[in-house]
This record gives sequence, C-alpha cells and structure tokens, in this order.
Amino acid sequence: MKKLILFSGFILATVFLANAQATTKLKVSGNCGMCKSSIEKAAKTAGAKTANWDMDAKILTLMFDGKTNLDKIETAIAAIGYDTE
Repeated sequence: MKKLILFSGFILATVFLANAQATTKLKVSGNCGMCKSSIEKAAKTAGAKTANWDMDAKILTLMFDGKTNLDKIETAIAAIGYDTE
C-alpha cells in the first residue's frame, strides 16, 4: 500500500511539473551576436525561464511558465525592434 501511495505521489508531481512549464520555438529576425543578447534578454525580462536564439536558423527556443505567455514575450521582443512571425 505504501508503494502505491508513493508511486501515485510521484506521478502527480511529475504531471504537475510537466504542465507547469511550456517550451516553444519562435522565429525572430536578427543578424548578429548583439541581436542574440538583446533578444534573449527581452524574452527573459518578459518572464521566460530560458531563452536561446539560434543566429543561423533565426529561431528562439523558449521555456516559460504560467506567470507569462507567448504574447507578452513577443511584445517585449518587438518593443526592442525585432520582428517575430
């Protein structure tokens, strides 16, 4: 019985943590290392937990939780002068 309770608790914790964060990719225009720094900083300022912009692919990979949303992050990036799709 103890094993069943522990297993159930583990499953619930795993589901909760998996739903707590969303990972998404977003196309963002930019050209250089300075752009990378600015784009990632704007995303993190808007609430992203992680932000990694691939300069060659022009793709920003984000991880964020329910405290922010993709619109807020896109707005922050647009405010510093970078276009998103």
